[in-house]
Amino acid sequence: MLQKVLRSLGCACILLVVLCAGRAEAASVTLAWDPSTSPNVAGYTVKYGTAPGSYPNTINAGNTTSFTLSSLPNGTYYFVVQAYAADGTKSPHSDYLVVTIGYTAPSTPPPAPAPAPAPAPAPAPGGCTTPDPFASMGGGTCYNGGWLPPGMTPPSTSPAPAPAPQPTPP
Repeated sequence: MLQKVLRSLGCACILLVVLCAGRAEAASVTLAWDPSTSPNVAGYTVKYGTAPGSYPNTINAGNTTSFTLSSLPNGTYYFVVQAYAADGTKSPHSDYLVVTIGYTAPSTPPPAPAPAPAPAPAPAPGGCTTPDPFASMGGGTCYNGGWLPPGMTPPSTSPAPAPAPQPTPP
């Protein structure tokens, strides 16, 4: 039963307050959490490290639901809280909380200007602006903005004959 109640700490809320000193070269971190509902809880430990799942630093917070760590150097820290009973039974770790001290976001250079669009291809004689689709067959003929298949010639481009003069009435 005690382990079941102690497990409830795994869902406990951890509140964080970071108080920076000076130029963020060191900081105090205050953690606060919801108490376990078990009457057998003797106290809590605060554990932390620089990677999730690895908490080599353990501090006994006693039978209180908050703790302040002072003078932490710049870096990223992962914190968990664990309840314990007088007989040594321990709860699972709470969810971890990540804190970065002394972090300055890297400056982002402005985006590079978009490249200028490529100039439109110069039209082929006859006004064609698309590649010759008949190039593999010997090449087509560009006529009036379109392509004619090989061997096909464009219609005559000579001017139409002038109309014959009309007779004038007498």
